[in-house]
Amino acid sequence: MAVTPPTNEPQTLIAGDTWAWTRSLSDYSAATWTLTYYFKNASANFSFAASADGATHSVSVAKATTAAYGAGTYSWEGYVDDGTSRYRVDYGTLEVLADMSAAGNLDKRSHWKIVLDNVEAVIQNRATQDQLSYSINGRALQRMPIDDLLRLYDRAKGAVAKEEALDRARNGLGASSKIKVQFN
Repeated sequence: MAVTPPTNEPQTLIAGDTWAWTRSLSDYSAATWTLTYYFKNASANFSFAASADGATHSVSVAKATTAAYGAGTYSWEGYVDDGTSRYRVDYGTLEVLADMSAAGNLDKRSHWKIVLDNVEAVIQNRATQDQLSYSINGRALQRMPIDDLLRLYDRAKGAVAKEEALDRARNGLGASSKIKVQFN
């Protein structure tokens, strides 16, 4: 069974997969213009050109090539060029997800899940420590007040709950919240 590629740039791709999509640009036929994509973030960049499929630009990037792309959010721009002129025709952001079949460990926790786990660890450790601050040989250490930690804990817990609800909805599992009903 053949997979029909999307007709626009995807918002999410997986490193190690074959990437494929098409673009029809009525003013810039693939018979005359070459479409090239450029991807950049703070730590990496890469580019590739689409090939012509009649008047349509066809992107196909081999799995061996995408396996080298690092996970992260990238800004991208698409340019057409006919050898004389060049124009930006589109731009956006795209998330490259890590290849789960690749060797090694992977921490897939979100920012808020990491914050929640760290705050929980601090609160648990705090149960064995009474000092809010102390000084040794002129060097001082001050801990975050427990009220501030609890506020951060509540904020992180709420953010993680929203992420988990979105993940459940994305997987077709519905909401996990309870609806309470009282009959009189």
